[in-house]
Amino acid sequence: MTARQAPLRALYIGYTKGTDNHGDEALIWIIRDLLAPEIEVVIGSDEFDIALLGGGTLINQSPWLIDVFGPALDKTGRGLIIGTGVGDLTFWGNRFARWAPLLNRCDFVGVRGPDSLTLLKEHGVTGAVCVGDPYLWLRSPAEREPIPRHLGVNLGSTNNSLWGTNDQDFLDYVTAVLAKLRERGWSFIWVSVWSRDIAFIESVRRKVDPDSPPVLDARTQPLETFSAISACDVFVGEKLHANAMAAIAGVPFVALEYQPKVRDFARSVALGEWVVSAAERDPQVLIDLIETQRSQREALKVKMTAARDELRKRLSDFVMTIKTHYTKVRNE
Repeated sequence: MTARQAPLRALYIGYTKGTDNHGDEALIWIIRDLLAPEIEVVIGSDEFDIALLGGGTLINQSPWLIDVFGPALDKTGRGLIIGTGVGDLTFWGNRFARWAPLLNRCDFVGVRGPDSLTLLKEHGVTGAVCVGDPYLWLRSPAEREPIPRHLGVNLGSTNNSLWGTNDQDFLDYVTAVLAKLRERGWSFIWVSVWSRDIAFIESVRRKVDPDSPPVLDARTQPLETFSAISACDVFVGEKLHANAMAAIAGVPFVALEYQPKVRDFARSVALGEWVVSAAERDPQVLIDLIETQRSQREALKVKMTAARDELRKRLSDFVMTIKTHYTKVRNE
């Protein structure tokens, strides 16, 4: 009997330690499971065969990643990008002089959304494709009929890194909107995807509807959170992976664009028109979008889930191509 060859090892480079962030944590395990068993994803190891840039907005955003990814790519000569986001130039500046040469040396480059793909093409990165956010690979554990005028809400801290003024000013704006919706008969659930956001969301909950259910922590209550979201008529979310949870649950969402990555994600699931900038201060703008989305819910759900499922297929095909390629490499 021939002994089974050991899998190639891919060093996961990204946000891996102490983030307390549901999206960052989930992406590691999703990408690990997608690549198994042909490729073993490792963290913090000196022994690896592939430099893997993981999930999150990493390209043209975090300069320190260049100094980690570059040497790893130099060591192995093999690079892999799966569902990574690309930082907007207006918001983050331009570091493509360093990023583009690295990306063009990679075997595969798959990014999160259409805006990310456009940025790479505009800066000379060839061969990149849009495969969506790998988080969309998840499936909701529950399907429920929507409760009329039942709104899922996600807000939180950005460390004041957002369009507009600051976190508190934006929270005050959204709180005023939600209070008006409460007067119109809307009910709420509250969702956190980052542990540091819970206090922010709780403060809004107490002001808007203190009798509503407690804040759900997606990090420790993922099943309960998906179940609660699936009963919503509409979802409104600031953090990208809170909106991704809604997309997985089949619930249309209005995205609160605190940073450009939120719009990139919304466009990837055919909801690019349902985005409000964090710099917006007219309550009626957000109220109208939420009410209009509710009135068009079923058509938008069909459109969104079709786009979501297409991204799942692209990701599946992308991963299969990666596995086939590296299996041949290993056997050479």
